[in-house]
Amino acid sequence: MAQLVFVTSIFILLAISAQCFDDTRSVKMSPIKSASVSLVNAVVCPDGGECEYGQTCCLTQSGRYGCCLYPSATCCSDKLHCCPNGYRCNPSSQTCER
Repeated sequence: MAQLVFVTSIFILLAISAQCFDDTRSVKMSPIKSASVSLVNAVVCPDGGECEYGQTCCLTQSGRYGCCLYPSATCCSDKLHCCPNGYRCNPSSQTCER
């Protein structure tokens, strides 16, 4: 049982590491999630919707704001994705590039 927990922990750490973007030149764009209401410590979007603390409000195709998981993110012109701060959107490859 202890070996199974250890192996599972290793896979989780590898999955988390694969999502890090500090040392890469290109990362996958993150989808913009729907904004909520009445969140604690929320970031309030211009249309009154709310994102969790540390997220960024991005305008979506519907004309409403959604939430990007990255703080101070770059909202992509497709209004479907966002990129980490310091990256630019490449819609053709659906990646974020430095």
